[in-house]
Amino acid sequence: MRAGPMALASLLLAITYLFVVGSFTAWDVAFGLLISVAMVVAARDFVLPEGPPKPPLLGRLVRFPIFFAAVVASVSIGLWRVARLVAGAGDFRPGILVIRLPDATPTGLVVFALVQTLSPGSVVLEFRQAERELYFYVLGHAAPDEMREELSRFYRRWQRPVFP
Repeated sequence: MRAGPMALASLLLAITYLFVVGSFTAWDVAFGLLISVAMVVAARDFVLPEGPPKPPLLGRLVRFPIFFAAVVASVSIGLWRVARLVAGAGDFRPGILVIRLPDATPTGLVVFALVQTLSPGSVVLEFRQAERELYFYVLGHAAPDEMREELSRFYRRWQRPVFP
């Protein structure tokens, strides 16, 4: 782990401590730095996890409009499916669907959960970061394997280049 991000996290935590305490004496600064460094070192795997390298920022920015269009399409498809269910034209089978994204980063899992919750007909019930699993309550659960593959394909094709 590089020292730069750890030093920055420690400094920001120490500054936060000083503002909370409301005192900027030398002892408060020293104590705040000591405690913040100890906390960041103790929790470095949680605060500053090392994971797979992210794609370059320029590539992510270029692909973001495509990802945004895919999100709009996903929301539109979900809206159409729920409208069909409400109108009685679809098969109403609610259920729980488990999606496993083993190569997703924690940020990627959160973005995926938010995007899929935006789409009508699905809500995140549980988020297991260690197993890289998301539990969704979905409507129209007639073909769970197809729905699971559709959601995994959305992640691989549209989201992973922007939010891995």
